[in-house]
Amino acid sequence: MKIRPYTPEDAQEVLRIWYDASLISHDFVPAEFWEAERENIITIYVPLAETWVAEEAGRVVGFMALIQHVLGGLFVDPAHQGRGIGTALVTFAKARKGPLEVDVFTQNAGARSFYEKRGFRLRNETIHGPTGCPQLTMVMDQ
Repeated sequence: MKIRPYTPEDAQEVLRIWYDASLISHDFVPAEFWEAERENIITIYVPLAETWVAEEAGRVVGFMALIQHVLGGLFVDPAHQGRGIGTALVTFAKARKGPLEVDVFTQNAGARSFYEKRGFRLRNETIHGPTGCPQLTMVMDQ
């Protein structure tokens, strides 16, 4: 697996991965929310962030968006989850930025567990404005 900078040619695969993974891991959020956000991912969020893709055999299998030390998003193609891609992206991000921070929906037990196993701990809980769902801010120890 190779981690490389995002390019505009990656847009469709990044969007597909984000959408597919979001529907599965956030089944408590109405699908209409994710559908409405589709265009914003590529036109607003990805350009604002330092975005990296994980690639296997020339195909994008995951990506992360960093805003300074904050993981604005980390998504792995559902068909490739559980193979260390997310861990590699977190390790890569920490090497570049130092200890990281991430917001995770409280109801997303899989993501909470993933981040806890990689050294993140709870800092606080807030409400995600657009969905009204509770979310946790998790931070990585030094």
